[in-house]
Amino acid sequence: MNRLLRVVLVLGLPLAAVLIIVLSADRSGTSTSMEALASSYVSSFLDHDVVIVQYVQAHLPQSFRAEMSKASYGNTPYYVTDHRVNPNYPGQKPLPYPANDLWCVKLKSSDPKAPPVVLLALHQDIYNADWVMHEVTDPDTVLAAVGCQFTD
Repeated sequence: MNRLLRVVLVLGLPLAAVLIIVLSADRSGTSTSMEALASSYVSSFLDHDVVIVQYVQAHLPQSFRAEMSKASYGNTPYYVTDHRVNPNYPGQKPLPYPANDLWCVKLKSSDPKAPPVVLLALHQDIYNADWVMHEVTDPDTVLAAVGCQFTD
């Protein structure tokens, strides 16, 4: 019986550890935090009549490349962005691509100059990570490339 207990422990402990890691990586609450982040960026950087209609997570964030970004918005202390609320600290390093996580945000505005879509990208290098909002060069092409499809 003692030997059986040792075998169960040897095989069961790694399995339990894997289950704990998988369950702790659960993304419950991600949509709420993404909604808050999207609202914060849209209200800080875009016209105030812009409304978020929908946001979806990209299936292929690794396909987002620098040439797809028309303009970048963010207050990251680490990375250089085109637009910042506080321009006194311009960031130090270029944005690393591809993005580690990517969300597509559909917008609505009475202003025809407002972008119809922006992307929220988690840019990460070996030391830093920060979210940056991007206007894209060609929304239809970029959305297809990164695997975003809005329901309406």
